[in-house]
Amino acid sequence: QQQQHWQQQQVEEAAKGQGGLHGAGSTAPGAVGAAALAATRDAKEMRKRREEDFQRLTADRAMLLQFQRESAVSLKGVLHAAVNEPCPSVPGGFRPVIRLPSPHCRGGWLIFTRIDPARPDTSMIVHTRPGWVELRDYLTGQDRGGNRRCEAFVCTMSEAIYAQEMWRLLDPKGRLIPPQHLQGRIVSVNREERKTIKRATGGTQPPQLCIVLDDRTAVWEDKAQPHILAVAPFMPYATDTGPGLLGEKNGSGGGLGTA
Repeated sequence: QQQQHWQQQQVEEAAKGQGGLHGAGSTAPGAVGAAALAATRDAKEMRKRREEDFQRLTADRAMLLQFQRESAVSLKGVLHAAVNEPCPSVPGGFRPVIRLPSPHCRGGWLIFTRIDPARPDTSMIVHTRPGWVELRDYLTGQDRGGNRRCEAFVCTMSEAIYAQEMWRLLDPKGRLIPPQHLQGRIVSVNREERKTIKRATGGTQPPQLCIVLDDRTAVWEDKAQPHILAVAPFMPYATDTGPGLLGEKNGSGGGLGTA
């Protein structure tokens, strides 16, 4: 019902000339009914994208429920069983994990994990954005014998146990943040607190040499703004800010620029 309501709202907005992906400019200026035609076309395209996003969400939910029940998922007729990955921070030292190339976007990954290995109801599905593996390999200097190009730190408003697992999934071999430094380099701050470079790095790095990558810039202190490269939020499903994979927009507010 929520999906249908959103689609109807988009159609109404497009008919008013307020929505759409291309606008009236894609029809010959001055043509009779150009605005209405463009609005109708854009509304159909938006509805198609929303339907695709909803189908993607439905398929992923089914796989997540299967992972919760069986510690396995079926994708394109193939059953993939979970592998126990080392995770010293949890009882037993392992988490069941499934890593699959994303069926939704080329270059992305679909990862299933369980925050508490003993509780299936803590199962999660994680989407990694296209390009992450290439960026990680570049930063860790895989093209020059593993000589890292930077020191990595994570500053987040998420709970520590969740943040550490998300980073472990992103950097499973500990090349960006060595395992022994994980707890010290992943900092969780309160939602009422603004992030600072000093808090993020523990004061170990000169601020003038720091670059902040974030899709939210307002959560950082004013002094950090010149160091921020604002990145587009990764939205594998449609949200109230627009379509999912096909509709990303550049980040905003970053003093270093946007990407």
